[in-house]
Amino acid sequence: MSATINWRVGTLECYPTYEQNTDVVFTVHWDCVGSETVNNITYNGRVYGATGVTYHSGSQFTPYNQLTQDQVIGWVWDSMGTEQKNSYESSVQTQIDNQINPPVVILPLPWTPPAIVQQPANQAVPTGSSVTFTVVASGPSDLSYQWSKDGSTITNALSSSYTITSVQDSDVGSYTVLVSGNNGQTVNSNPATLTIMSPTPPTPTPPIITEQPSSQTVVVGDGAAFNVNATGEAGTFAISMAVESSSKILPRIATLLKLTGAPFS
Repeated sequence: MSATINWRVGTLECYPTYEQNTDVVFTVHWDCVGSETVNNITYNGRVYGATGVTYHSGSQFTPYNQLTQDQVIGWVWDSMGTEQKNSYESSVQTQIDNQINPPVVILPLPWTPPAIVQQPANQAVPTGSSVTFTVVASGPSDLSYQWSKDGSTITNALSSSYTITSVQDSDVGSYTVLVSGNNGQTVNSNPATLTIMSPTPPTPTPPIITEQPSSQTVVVGDGAAFNVNATGEAGTFAISMAVESSSKILPRIATLLKLTGAPFS
């Protein structure tokens, strides 16, 4: 693959007047930039410079406010020549290539043991949900991994992350990972615990009175019945009533009250 190369103008230096023309460009400051995307990563390169351009007497003059970038870049290319132009573009491509495939790399010493940069974290999830433990390690190339639960190795759990797709009670425990380098040295992670969250109880819905009790006027000694109807969540319910009266007749009224209520539906 090759980078996409673009030339652009930064600034223009001009003579205020030259051979009866105004704002005559004599130096162009330019950038040559490139970009290339590999594996969803974009790499960029850039060279920049300044090139003098010459207005030849008698040639067609374009007023400053009518110039276009393509026209000015054309002047730059004419001035520097094809060989120099290609050299700048090649330099941009080389910068990008060196980012994609670095010519020099710094590797850990081959006798250095692996080190855990990020420990696996404790997890608390509801039953049936997915959970992933992850470790980040550095060290010699070709690191290998082995996950364990409560001290027992887990079959085929050989990458830097371990996923349980549907957590059950049997998955609760302590998880660790052993990281090994190709030099035979190893390091064990801190334990990360998996627990199951208790389900959140539903918020109770208060009952609704569909029929209010009616006011009663009775003669002392007669009976009185008050009725109320209510609906709500299924289950038992209780009705309480407050009675306001004089201290003399309150005990009598309290013995005469009759409460009936429709069960919740």
